[in-house]
Amino acid sequence: MNMRTRIVRLIAGFALIACGAASAQTLYIATGSNGVNGQLFTVNPVTAAATLVGPILEGVNPISITGLAFHPTTGVLYAVSGGSPTDPRSLFTINTTTGAATRIGAAGVLQASDLSFNSAGVLFAWRQNLNVLATVNLATGVPTSLGASGIAGTTGGGLAINAGGTAFLSATTATGTLDTVNTATGAGTTGPAITGAPFTNAMNSMAFNGATLFAVNSNNGGVASTRLVQINTATGAVTNIGALPNDTDAIAFGPAAAPGVGGEQQIPTLGQWGLILTALLLGALGAAAIRAREK
Repeated sequence: MNMRTRIVRLIAGFALIACGAASAQTLYIATGSNGVNGQLFTVNPVTAAATLVGPILEGVNPISITGLAFHPTTGVLYAVSGGSPTDPRSLFTINTTTGAATRIGAAGVLQASDLSFNSAGVLFAWRQNLNVLATVNLATGVPTSLGASGIAGTTGGGLAINAGGTAFLSATTATGTLDTVNTATGAGTTGPAITGAPFTNAMNSMAFNGATLFAVNSNNGGVASTRLVQINTATGAVTNIGALPNDTDAIAFGPAAAPGVGGEQQIPTLGQWGLILTALLLGALGAAAIRAREK
């Protein structure tokens, strides 16, 4: 291997490390089944170990959460409440450092089991009471239903949109099917049977991390036991990762909260800036070395 090839590979390696450090995604979950007081956690997606961020409060009032989604460009975390003791069926933003909730628009305008953004920043919701997909106005929280889905939802209602814009839905129990819904028309297409879930009752919420689909599997009990799982989008096969806090009902991947900042796009840390600057410096030195050798 000549010196020029070594330098190019070294530069590429440091660039990959820098980009990976700056763009790493954090898994967040929230509790809300059975109308319990919501709590926000970060979770290790490999082990399902959860770390409490804080209670989800609107002022001093607790909010139960049934869906989470990060805006793809601003990094703001949006949430929908369910049978919450305060402002049920409403759209919120959540501070990812403290768990503080801020309601958007009027209370009671959005009943949804889960939320997901597409890459263009359009927020979608699955309206399980109507079995339809809807877009959600980010200024008012008001949903606009699309056409009939043709999906006879029973329980669950996890929704996740992948990078290619395909909306996946699990609304027919955890032994039903992993369906897709057209985000332009609302029409549903039946997908593969879901198999191997620890609990047969429901997939309450879903989220993509890259091409991998994660979900919250629940037994829908009076105190709901829940598991973090992965679902193979082609086959419907489920892989159990581990137990989540009881009554978990929402999941989303997004940027880690920077110190003192919540609900906003994370800027690189000093360590990440160091990697980025190192990659740039190596690039400059490598280019200079190559030019010197070519003279």
